[in-house]
Amino acid sequence: MTTATVTVVFTDMVGSTGLLTRVDPSVAESIRGELFDLQRAAVSQHGGTEVKTMGDGMLATFTSAAEAVEAAVAAQQRIDARNRRAEHPIRIRIGISTGEVETDGDDVFGTPVVEASRLCDRADPDGILLAAIVRLVAGAHLDHPLEPVGALRLKGLESPVDACSVAWAPLRGESVTGVPFPARLARHASAPFVGRREETARLADLCDRSDTASQRCLAVVAGEPGIGKTTLVGRAAATAHDGGAIVAFGRCDLAGTAPFGPWREALGELAEHGAVDPDAVAALLDIGGPAAGDGEAARHALYRAVTAELDRAAREAPIIVVLDDLHWADAPSIRLLREVVSAPTPSRLMVMGTFRDRETPADHPLTAAIGALHREIEVHRLDLDGLDDSDVVDLFEAIVGRRADDAGRTVSGALRAETRGNPFFAIELLRHLDETGAIESALDTDGRAASIVDHGMPERVREVLAQRIASVPEDAQTALRTAAVLGQSFDLEVLARILDQRPDRLLDVLEPAEERGLIVATGPDTFTFAHALIARALYEALSPVRRARTHRAAGEALTALAGTGTGPHSASLALHWEAAALPDPAPAIAAARRAGDHAMTRLAPEEALRWYRRCLAEVRDAGEGHEVEEGRALAGLGEAQRQLGLSEYRATLVRAGARARAVGDDEALIHAALATNRGALTTSMGNVADDVIDLIATAARAVEGEGSIREARLLVCLAIEHAGVDVEQAFEVAARSVEIARGTGDPTTITSVCGRAAFAAWGPAHQDEARRWSAEAMARLDEVTEPLVRIEAVNQALVSSLVDADVETFDRLLPRAEALRDQMGLPYYWWTTSFHRAMRVMVTGDLERAEAASELALQRGEACEQPDAVLFYGAQLIAIRFYQGRLAELVDLVDVVADERPRLVVLDVVRSVARMEAGDLDAAREGIGPSLIRRLPRDRTWTSALALATQIAVRLDLPDEATDLYRLLLPSADLLPTTGATAFELSHASLGRLATTIGRYDEAERHFAEAERVHLAMGARHFTARTRAGWAAMLLRRDAPGDRARAEVLSRAALEDATAHGYGVVTAEAETVLAALARRPVGS
Repeated sequence: MTTATVTVVFTDMVGSTGLLTRVDPSVAESIRGELFDLQRAAVSQHGGTEVKTMGDGMLATFTSAAEAVEAAVAAQQRIDARNRRAEHPIRIRIGISTGEVETDGDDVFGTPVVEASRLCDRADPDGILLAAIVRLVAGAHLDHPLEPVGALRLKGLESPVDACSVAWAPLRGESVTGVPFPARLARHASAPFVGRREETARLADLCDRSDTASQRCLAVVAGEPGIGKTTLVGRAAATAHDGGAIVAFGRCDLAGTAPFGPWREALGELAEHGAVDPDAVAALLDIGGPAAGDGEAARHALYRAVTAELDRAAREAPIIVVLDDLHWADAPSIRLLREVVSAPTPSRLMVMGTFRDRETPADHPLTAAIGALHREIEVHRLDLDGLDDSDVVDLFEAIVGRRADDAGRTVSGALRAETRGNPFFAIELLRHLDETGAIESALDTDGRAASIVDHGMPERVREVLAQRIASVPEDAQTALRTAAVLGQSFDLEVLARILDQRPDRLLDVLEPAEERGLIVATGPDTFTFAHALIARALYEALSPVRRARTHRAAGEALTALAGTGTGPHSASLALHWEAAALPDPAPAIAAARRAGDHAMTRLAPEEALRWYRRCLAEVRDAGEGHEVEEGRALAGLGEAQRQLGLSEYRATLVRAGARARAVGDDEALIHAALATNRGALTTSMGNVADDVIDLIATAARAVEGEGSIREARLLVCLAIEHAGVDVEQAFEVAARSVEIARGTGDPTTITSVCGRAAFAAWGPAHQDEARRWSAEAMARLDEVTEPLVRIEAVNQALVSSLVDADVETFDRLLPRAEALRDQMGLPYYWWTTSFHRAMRVMVTGDLERAEAASELALQRGEACEQPDAVLFYGAQLIAIRFYQGRLAELVDLVDVVADERPRLVVLDVVRSVARMEAGDLDAAREGIGPSLIRRLPRDRTWTSALALATQIAVRLDLPDEATDLYRLLLPSADLLPTTGATAFELSHASLGRLATTIGRYDEAERHFAEAERVHLAMGARHFTARTRAGWAAMLLRRDAPGDRARAEVLSRAALEDATAHGYGVVTAEAETVLAALARRPVGS
């Protein structure tokens, strides 16, 4: 045997059994022979070697990966061309892989052969699937688009195979009649083309119906210039031509042509190739057509001659006549169109026409003709709009030649917005960006697309736009240039004020622009430019001085009409004052800050970020005298940064507070203080944020005694920060905030404050109050419209329900939180809902899925720079590894996390448990001494810390420590220990183990029974299994009559679940009990 690296191509005929059994055996053999001949020709053409045929398939090898792909495409093209003229179509599927194979005689073996065969099995009919390695090996030599299909699990292969599909096009040349496809139309048919699936399918169906039913058909495609009308009909005609149709093309001309111009072009080409008799249509083909004096009889004779000759040709093959730009057509051409498509005899004749509906007035001959034809035959009209977002992404990939990453999708979105999906404009701009290398620079520093046309407008686009703008009167052009200063959308009243015109008079001026599709009415008094490109071209036509003066006039008009407050006009006003270059920068600074404020009210922190930064840049440029606006902009900036998950938010807000204090601006001070709050989480879990506490406390003193909404909100924020420092102080401040909130009577404030106060107060000392506050927040939820307040209340209720082991409520609330998250789109809440989802999966006992969900939550937390992302992930991973019996693996990780968070005493307990699992029993014993109990804060980590300490006391058989832990944990018996990130078994289970250790077996049994009941109701497999293992150990230790038999049943049930689901900690305990029973069997 020899080895070699080759590319393997595997083919197989689709539906061979059905086809070959329907025909005569001799015909079947002929079809098989034809199939192999076509494939062999393709293999030979591209330097391949046929290895063997198998049934109706073939195996071939190639030394070049690129040639292998070309051979596969050639095979499909040859078979497709054969099918157009064959009575019995055949189809194949192809799989391709590359790698090292072994050669034994005339055969080859190896993984690439298996991969190619399995990919062939998975390919669609007429499809080609190749392993991604083929793409890598072929590199830039591939000439056909590839579409990744992802990792496929293939029969007989252990690992998934990344695969791509090959997009191949049918061969295009002469039809079966020998008439080539029109060259002028071919340029359109081969243009980049995306989307339009419904329209493409509809035209294809009409072509088929015209052919099979001998039914005359007229299809007209309408839309603005550049929308893709000719490309659509060109591709439809090309597909029909590939299937054997004859295609003729004629185009109308803006400059005007002799009568029947498009028909003369179309039939002239048909006559040149013998499809029609030139003598029969001589009157049409003569230069100038029939003279005016020929009379009505001569014209009707011409109509009959053209119709008869087209019908005669249609008996040989279907005829498709494409008439382009019918809005410029002369009346005789439209009359001939009517006669041809409405003739009473059957014919395989279809006419496809294109026209610009906005440039076709009511008195145009085409309008009358379509109306009349509707009463005589079926007229099919397709109106094209712009491409949608996904289509423009596809266009990006086709033009740029690579998959659209996040940057590509962002650029595509901006491109669609600025062109309204017009394919011509989009293609030209994309090519310009690609050729100038400006794709990446089209993104601003925040990863958002700046204006695409800021990177230059291609000359072809300028020329087209200039022609369209010049088509309206001069007074309309003047109004449009002024409107372009207002932006892509503009208000009639604002424009009228700038131009000093009455709105009614201005409507008359703008009417031609609306009729020509330059602008579109979006309301009674509002308009938008049909494309951002039109607005840009008009704007650039103004001199810099004229632009600045118009911006100033726009700012004055907006201020007069809407004032200077925060509202929808804020961003426009800011842009105008900035561009007006006023001597006094104060209006521009204030307007930029108000634009940021308005963006925040619309839950658009990305936009707000840009405005606040612009405001601060203008403050720096202006020098002293703008400190108040600076402080307010800093407060807004910090809040936007926090919502977007940018870690610098804390420093920004502290700086904002300092600036506000310096100038005595309580408004900015309070804003900065409130903006520090992350909802129901402290600034950094396990660390003290002294700077944040100082900021909030200072702001709270500024409003002390007001009994206001802002005082309540400030106090609850302060309570949350104190929760990580002093539990009792946190509760006192939280209780005061709830009292004030209730006094305001405002449902939003009550909901917000009660939900957050529940977090601050949660712990063994004030658990009932916390539960009541959370319930109060949820009770008012339907009265609240602010999604931020709603999701925070739901988040706290999620934790409350889990503490109460109420998974039914948890399952009802989590989708609600996720829906609110989707509504807001803020990264922080993607993280919180993700770790809640991971915690819920963990409670089911599906540890593998829980780990995957936890890793997703980590990714989302790190993406928005949450300081606790690793802590929450670590907590969840610790619980997962604990139940897997693998906690010893995390000793080093636990040490790092615990050292970084010295105030989280629960992490010291985790460290002791991890060291015990790793065999360091002395360290574990020291970890739960009396000092631990003194250090444990009575906060939301209390029950989790006691549950973890229980593991040490039980494993090391420490009755004194177990007695203390039992006393401390007993009040929380019905609660599920949770920190908000993870959960352990119901406290009854830990109490059962502690009671066993101190010999209180009857109490232990009651605890285990209750734990099992709750765990079963929760569907918590690992909790149930571990409870049963602990219960069995207690029975073995008590050894009362019947205990050993029950211990065996419980142990075996626990072991069965543990083995099936990977609960290593349960396996060890259950096996220990069963081993002890084996040494002294039941009944001995």
